[in-house]
Amino acid sequence: MQTINLTGLRRGVLVLARLAAPARAATPSPYPSAYVLLARQSIRVTRFDMQGDRGGHVGLIGSPGLLWVRNRLNAPGFDVVAPMVQIGGQAICATLYGDDVRGATASCGEPPQAYVRPFEDLAESCGYPTDFPACDPAAPVIVLHGERRLLDPGRYGDLKVQGGGSGDGTLVLAGEGEYRFCNVQVSRGAQIEAEQAATLYVEGTFEISNGVVVGPAQGSGNERSSGSMS
Repeated sequence: MQTINLTGLRRGVLVLARLAAPARAATPSPYPSAYVLLARQSIRVTRFDMQGDRGGHVGLIGSPGLLWVRNRLNAPGFDVVAPMVQIGGQAICATLYGDDVRGATASCGEPPQAYVRPFEDLAESCGYPTDFPACDPAAPVIVLHGERRLLDPGRYGDLKVQGGGSGDGTLVLAGEGEYRFCNVQVSRGAQIEAEQAATLYVEGTFEISNGVVVGPAQGSGNERSSGSMS
């Protein structure tokens, strides 16, 4: 199972995909479905780990376009694309495309390649809705410490998945379709698993804490399916 650990991600556009590792290209992929993580302005994480032999590229579209990784970035076989890149620890990737690159890049095809905007408009390329689907503030969802909860597609309020000292919660997206939330907060060590392809619409803030795992549910056979968080 391919999983992605994200620490400290806020207000991004997250695209999950299970793809075969690509060959190194002279320019970044122009296909949003080839990216495991996309954002319009900035991505700030403590650590980024892509585990297994499947995953996707990491990209930023827009200004200021800063990808900031406090510790390590581990994306073997995939590209990192951002106007500005700062990495505090080890960096492993296929190719790094950036105009202002600071930090460890020796394992990312040093020297970095010039930044090339993969596509013009993130919202249009990712199918961002003109009228954003509404959430339902009267229907909050709380996944308790140590709880494994299955959830069907639908309209919900704030989502909180608890994790940490008293046990990590797991939210299982059990059906194929749309999940609409007002705000999302996933605490340290908690998980969100998708049994089928799912789209998550978050009207407000989206926050992932330390050691969170987001990806296909183990044994789902969902190797080619993808989900997105907007």
